[in-house]
This record gives sequence, structure tokens and C-alpha cells, in this order.
Amino acid sequence: MRRNMLIRGAVVVLGLGLSVQVQAGIYDSAWGNRQRLSVINAGGGSTLTDAPVMIRLTSDNFDFSVGNGDGSDLRFSTADGLSALSYEIEKWDDGNEAIVWVKAPSIDAASNNGYIRMYSGNVAASDAQNVNDVWSNGYAGVWHLNNTGTGAVETDSTSNSYTGTVTGAGVTSAAGMIGDGRTFDSSTDQITTSGANLNVGGDLTVSFWMKGDVADQPNLYTRVLSKNTVSTGLPGFEYQRQGSNSGMDTRLDSDVSGNQQKYVGNAYDDQWHYVATALGTVAGSGTPGMNAFDGSTSSFTYNAGTVGVANTENLVIGNGGGNRQFVGQIDEVRFSTVQRSADWLNAQYRSQSNQLLSYAPVVNPNAAFHYSHEQTDATLDDTVNGYDATNNGVDFIAAPTPSASGFYLGDTTGFYTDSQSDYLDVAPGAYTGGDFTFIGLVNRDTADLDSGHATIFASERFRLQWRISNVNDPNTQQLTLGLKSAGGSTVNANGTAGNFLAGTWYFLAMRYDASANKVDVFLEDANGQIVSPELSVTLGFTLTDMTSLRIGSDGLTGIGLFDGWWGEIDNAQFYNAALSSTDLQAAFDSVAVPEPASLTLLGVCLAGLATRRRPAARR
Repeated sequence: MRRNMLIRGAVVVLGLGLSVQVQAGIYDSAWGNRQRLSVINAGGGSTLTDAPVMIRLTSDNFDFSVGNGDGSDLRFSTADGLSALSYEIEKWDDGNEAIVWVKAPSIDAASNNGYIRMYSGNVAASDAQNVNDVWSNGYAGVWHLNNTGTGAVETDSTSNSYTGTVTGAGVTSAAGMIGDGRTFDSSTDQITTSGANLNVGGDLTVSFWMKGDVADQPNLYTRVLSKNTVSTGLPGFEYQRQGSNSGMDTRLDSDVSGNQQKYVGNAYDDQWHYVATALGTVAGSGTPGMNAFDGSTSSFTYNAGTVGVANTENLVIGNGGGNRQFVGQIDEVRFSTVQRSADWLNAQYRSQSNQLLSYAPVVNPNAAFHYSHEQTDATLDDTVNGYDATNNGVDFIAAPTPSASGFYLGDTTGFYTDSQSDYLDVAPGAYTGGDFTFIGLVNRDTADLDSGHATIFASERFRLQWRISNVNDPNTQQLTLGLKSAGGSTVNANGTAGNFLAGTWYFLAMRYDASANKVDVFLEDANGQIVSPELSVTLGFTLTDMTSLRIGSDGLTGIGLFDGWWGEIDNAQFYNAALSSTDLQAAFDSVAVPEPASLTLLGVCLAGLATRRRPAARR
């Protein structure tokens, strides 16, 4: 119990030798691999709509060995699995790295509960990218700068198709911040493009990644990206180095005022930096604007005159003319005809630097049933098998946040009250005889601790429970398992006292190996690791004649009272197989929040202690 987690993120596939049964939705069982990508946005101040999200797949978080070698079987959907999401594959280096952009319909404010689903493993699938739609939310041009070779053009991913023309032998391909990027190292190096939608003067946002050489800039006023005239600069804009130092300004020139310099950041230091500028509606001398540098933003006003920065000049990436060439690398250039918010730019920075998503391991879901409670009818089975639950009084309430529970619970969880004998009955036929494994996430509420026993999962042959022997001593709380033969003889086994505390969420797994006639039960909090069971018992009778399964109460075994659960149970799953410890670790990793040290690396600031939720009003 409470062991430190050593390794996370390994790709694990359940090798059970079963027919693959997957969650219901628009993608059927042909897509054998499913993966949940959780959106880490606890620090986000507003909900973002139709935002492109970067997915970086590597051998550490994705199984390249299944499916098609070009990613053509890749698919994405909303969390409920019912709506397909548009996506673009920027790069697919099979077995090594893939960069994919997905249009997320919503990124919830101040939340880590949101997620999208990724599907793969269907070798019969053909490519289904919808590139233009990914970039339909206000984007006038998006250049990934991923085309290879000297002199190649750069493709615009929006429907405008503003192709970039490459000039200069020094514009070469190299590993960028996101997949491949472009290197610039000679006086004529530039990429130019033009188009009517790029000629706006206000309500626009420009963003890009840059890695400026700290020592070899040939001129004092290097231009990284610009859209203005070389001779006068009026009107227009450029990103300009501050003389001989490493700082950089956004220079804004309107029809009435030139050379308005707004500091961006220390950009010339041989490191990759995210740079963005968002300008508001043209409003004379008080026109609002904002610069973003990595994860920080700074607001300003400037004199936009009557036209702002509007002109019909080329958008130039690299040397903007006038001997102001740039030496370094540039990647992922975007131009929007929308003034993006600080929250949007911060989310894009975190997305493009691979901090916005948490990648659950790939798991082949062979479950007979799975109750995530995320569908409109929370009792529905998420698999294609249709073993829907019959509800006897269970309330479905807002799930605690990952920071409060330590697990990704989704939006909804089931709340059970012992005094009302709440439970879910599993549809008949889910258990087919032989081996089985039950998995769930559980939290015993701190109310009514003197109830003695509380049942999590039961059948005619067993009941798996929390128990307390002394209500005044929390160290007497423990896991307990009661088993009953067909002839009526009983066996009881207990876990370690003090290892199953009310008010703490746990990952619980009960495994029955019919050939060994052995039951193992694993119990781990969010910092745990599947190493050894909390309790084990070898039986002198079999459990293979079960016909009924119940979640949240007993009433089936004839051992004692109903002893209902008081608290929450979520993500209940049942497998007709004895899952290995490796399989159980994969299941644990798919729902457990990474430890704080790992989250720090992701740049995540999770919320503090959550308020204890009470059950919703009875229906």
C-alpha cells in the first residue's frame, strides 16, 4: 500500500486471448486500441471552443506496431465516443514519432476532467483527415514548416491555401519544436506568402516558435517575421531584435504613428520560445494589444490610427529585407483574423510544448461490462455487449476533480447510501464461468462509520467489503472478503488493518483464477503500484456457478445483512479473465493522476483540497 510510483506511461496491451469487445460509439470493435487523452487545464480561466490541440505520439505513449504504418487508421472522438473529431497528421515517422492536430470542441475552464478518445489498430481503415476543418476557427494561415528539402514550398493547412515560397539556399529542414521546422542562415533566406485574408489591420493574432542564435546574428535589427514595407514600414508590423542584446520587440506601424515597440521577451538565447501578438479592433490611440512569450502575456495599447497594421505586403518568415536577416530556426507559424485571448494563447503554448494532455496507456478493453457513468443514461454499459445495470436508488453526482481524488473519474460518479440500500444489478449473462476480474474506483464516505461493513461488489458466492472494527480507531478500517460455497460453508479473509481508509479514493481489483481456485484482491491509492495483493485466499470450492452480480450492496450471498456501500463507486469493469499484474498496472495507470513530481514537469498547477461532495437530491 501507498508505494511510490516508479514508472508511468508505458504502453501496455492486454494480451488475454479474448475476442476484443470495445466501448460503444461511432468506432466499432475493428479499432482494437483505445486511449484516453486527458486535458490538463486546471489553470485555464475560460472555456475554449474549437481549439486545435497537438498530440505527440512516441513509443513511450503509443503502440506503433498495430494498425497502419502511415497512421491512416487513427481516429479521434469526443469523450462519450459519439462524435468524430477532425484531425491533421503533420508528421508520421512510424515507430518513432507522430505529430497530430485535433480540433477539440471544448476545453473546459479550470478543469482536468475533460478528455478526448483516440482509436487505432484497424488495418482496413483508410485515411480520414479533415485538415481544413481543424483550422476553421478564425485561422487565415497555418504553416507547419514541415516540408523537406531546400527550395520546397510550405503548405498552408487552412482552406485559403496561402502557399509559402522558399527563397535562399540557407532555408533547410531540421528538427523543429514540433516535428520538423526550418533553419535560416544566409542573407537571402526567407519564406513569403500573401493573400487577402492576411491584409487585416486589427482583430488579428500572429504566433510562431523561434530559436534565435545568440552569437551569430549578422545585423542589429534582425527580423524574424514581418508584414510591412522595407523602406518606411508604414503601416505594418515586424518582430525585431533589440539591437545587440537578446531581447525582442513587436514593432507596430500604423498610418499615423511608426516604430511603436512593444517588448516581447529575451528571445535570442539558443532556446525555443513561443511568441504571439494579438491586436484588437482598430480604435485610434487606445487600440488594445497583447504579447505572449512562452506561458506569459503582457497587455499594451498602441496608436492604430485608422487602418491599424493593414497593408498588402507579403507576410515574410525570416529575412524581411534591408539586411535584417535572421539566423536560427522557426516553426509553426499561424495567422488568425481573431484577437485571441490570454487563455487561448496560454493553452496553445502548453499544447504545442506537450503540456496540455496526459496520455493514458493503450489498453485493449476486453471488458464484459464497463460502467463509466458518462453516458446520458449513467447505467448503460459502455461496451458493445449491452450488460446495462438496473438501478436501485443510486444517485449520479458530479465527480471529484483529479486533484481531489487522485484519479481521472470523468464528469459523473455513482453515490450509494447504506441506509437506503442503494445498488446496481448487472444484467444477467455478463459472467460466462471460469476466471474473472472486477475493477473499480471506490471511496468510502466518512459518514456513518459505525455501520461495521459496507459492500462494494457481490454475487451469490462472495461479498467484497470495507469494514471497521472500532469506530474510534481509523486504523481498524480494512478490506474484507467473505466467500460461500454452494453447500453453504464460508471462508473469510481480511486485508491489513488501516489500509482502507474512509475519505480516500482507491483502485480496487478482485481477480479469480479458476484453475488455481484462488482469489487475489488488490487495493491501491493513487500513489500505488500493482505489486502484491492486499489479500489472497485459496478456496476448497469453486465460484464458477455464479449467475448474479451486484455493485454497492450484498443481499445475494445470504451471509449477514445487506451491508450496503456508503460513498462513491466509479468505472466498474468486469472481465471474464484473470488479468495479470501487468494488465492491472495498465488499468491503474490509465486512471491514476501522475505524481506531483511528474505534474511539475508538465507545468501543471492542480487545485488544492476539494470540498467533500454530498449526494444529490433523491429522485
